[in-house]
Amino acid sequence: ANLSPPLKKGGEGGFKIGLVGDHQRRNAAVAVAVIEQLRQQGWSVSDDAVRKGLEKVRWPGRLETISREPWILLDGAHNPDAMRTVREFLEERLNGRRLKVLFGAMADKDIKGILSELLPLKPQFTFAAPALKRAARPEEIARIADGLGAEFQVYPTIPKALESLQKELLPSDVVLVTGSFFLVGEVMAWYAKGR
Repeated sequence: ANLSPPLKKGGEGGFKIGLVGDHQRRNAAVAVAVIEQLRQQGWSVSDDAVRKGLEKVRWPGRLETISREPWILLDGAHNPDAMRTVREFLEERLNGRRLKVLFGAMADKDIKGILSELLPLKPQFTFAAPALKRAARPEEIARIADGLGAEFQVYPTIPKALESLQKELLPSDVVLVTGSFFLVGEVMAWYAKGR
C-alpha cells in the first residue's frame, strides 16, 4: 500500500507499508507525524530509516494471507472494533465471493458484538474452540449466532473444523480465520504441517 503525503514536505511520491488495510495506512501516517514532531525536538531520524521501517513492518495474524485460491485470511480480531475494521477491509474485496468464517474466541469476549460486526457480509460460520480452557465452547457461540440468525456449523476442535472446511472449499472462496490470536496460531500451526 502507498502512504501519502511523503515525510518531507514538497517531496515526490510516498511510502510503501508492509501492512494492508486503510487503518494501517492511517496508523503509518500517525507514526510519520510523530517522527516529524521528534525531528522538531532535535531527534535524528532519516527518511531512509522511516521508509525501511514502514516497508518491512509485519504483524503476524493481522489481515495475513496464507493462501490465494481459496483466499485464506487470518486476523486475531477479538473485539467488535477490531472486527469492524476487518469487515470494512473485506467489504471492498469480496466482490460477490462466498465468505466462510472459522471463528473461535475466549469465553470472556463480547462474542455477540464480534459476530454482529460480520453479519452484513452474510458469512457461513464454522465455530470451533482453540485448545485452551479459557475458550468459549462452540455450542455456546452457536447459541449466540442462532439468536442473530447466522448460518453456521459447529466442530469440537480446530483440526476437525479445518478438515471439514478443506473438503468444501472452492478456489473462489474467501476464508476468514478470526476471533482469537490463539485460534489464528493454531490454524497457522495446522497449515505449517502441510495439511
